[in-house]
Amino acid sequence: MADQISEVQTQEQEARAVPPGEWFTCEVHGVGPAENGDIYIRLMFTTQSDLSGRWYTAEATMKREMLATALTATALGRRVAVRLAGRDEFSQIQRFYIANWA
Repeated sequence: MADQISEVQTQEQEARAVPPGEWFTCEVHGVGPAENGDIYIRLMFTTQSDLSGRWYTAEATMKREMLATALTATALGRRVAVRLAGRDEFSQIQRFYIANWA
């Protein structure tokens, strides 16, 4: 039990150490799991066309929730608001919400 608590505390410290990412409004154009259990989400950006069509990975601690959100956005045809750790393909999605303004 103590090891689990220590691991959670370490993860929280690492999360706080990550600088804030950038927010974007996007459409989900693909989503699914990889063999290793990672979730990949293909995003089409509404304002940054140079980033469109790239695949990004869901934050490991929230991958199920992000998968559900991506599938819901796809089914409803809604845009999403995402915060990315970086602009490169396969960068991590840190936050992922269905956008009400879509």
